[in-house]
Amino acid sequence: MLQQEQIKRVRETIGITQNELAKEVGVSRVYLSQIERGDKACSEDLLSKIDIALFNLNTNTRLDVLFDYVRVRFPFSDKERSFIFEEVLRLKEKYFTLENHSFFGYVRTYSFGNIRIFTSDDEERGILIEFSGKSCREFEYFLKAQKRSWEDFFYRCLDFKGVFKRIDIAIDDKYYILDIPFLIEKAENEEIISVFRNFRIYKSGGLNKNGSDKNVGNTLYIGSAKSEVQFCIYEKDYEQMVKMGYSLDETETKNRFEIRLKNERAETFINHFLNYNDLNKVVFSIINRYIKVVDNNGSSDKKYFPTNYRWECFLNDVTTSLKLTTEPKEYDIKDTYNWLFRQVAPTLSMVSELDKVFDTENVSKMLNARLGDRQEKIISRLLSDIEDVIL
Repeated sequence: MLQQEQIKRVRETIGITQNELAKEVGVSRVYLSQIERGDKACSEDLLSKIDIALFNLNTNTRLDVLFDYVRVRFPFSDKERSFIFEEVLRLKEKYFTLENHSFFGYVRTYSFGNIRIFTSDDEERGILIEFSGKSCREFEYFLKAQKRSWEDFFYRCLDFKGVFKRIDIAIDDKYYILDIPFLIEKAENEEIISVFRNFRIYKSGGLNKNGSDKNVGNTLYIGSAKSEVQFCIYEKDYEQMVKMGYSLDETETKNRFEIRLKNERAETFINHFLNYNDLNKVVFSIINRYIKVVDNNGSSDKKYFPTNYRWECFLNDVTTSLKLTTEPKEYDIKDTYNWLFRQVAPTLSMVSELDKVFDTENVSKMLNARLGDRQEKIISRLLSDIEDVIL
């Protein structure tokens, strides 16, 4: 359910004037303005009418979809990794850093920004490419320079016997088409019909550093993290507010609907996506197969519950207005700077003060430390033109 303090933000985001909303609800513009400012309390009945009016007046239907996580394995050993760098990624290996750690049972990790390649000495474990959310955006920057698309990359993976282990698809809602608190209420009232029995709900509210309550957004998980299909539906604007310090008005994406596919389900998605060339149809079929939001009409059998109107509208938008988008982002060092300022700078200031007291030069020695191979490669990447990096 919409909260009173959200009315103005939602109204302005979807492009509705106070006059339009007031007329739809049946109140004066002055009274609505007082409600938006918090000068007048809003009854639950009126708040419900405003919520419905905003939904009906919202003519924005576009939903952007992004690839937000990709993990694909190839039957090659570390000695054959050049195939992956040169033929699949089409990036020069010399710009990647060999890390001193690895994951998933692999013995080596090659990284470029947030892009990671895991290798092993045996073909059975093979070579694993992993793109997280950030590295998907970074790889899109290279794809754009290479004049390639995600489809081209996926086809290339299949050419080299790639097996898709995980694909995450993120549907971004920028106009409050989704209502996460409403979906959570439906889940609590057992009005979400799903093949999954596992529902996890994280409601807004938490303690900040000074012990006071803060809103951290709402999240609904449908399906287990261990299953091959899981849905994560959450308020992206609150996540960005907490993580990045943005105001809710500054965040472009308001809600996110994530589809997380593993192993056979990831393979099936890629095959359907490439064969049918109709992302809307493929995404709709996944959602419709696993989730149905209904209204309890009092029937003793849920199969007679009618589909909720808002959910029907969302599915219609998925089938008609879903657009595959990319957000290419060049790798930069801002995250490192942010980490230094948050985690290192206070300690460095403390050491500097101690240097003054004890007449030592620890800070100076730290700043003159010899660069390692990793740092040298990061500098090289930041100073190189993209044409030098791609193949």
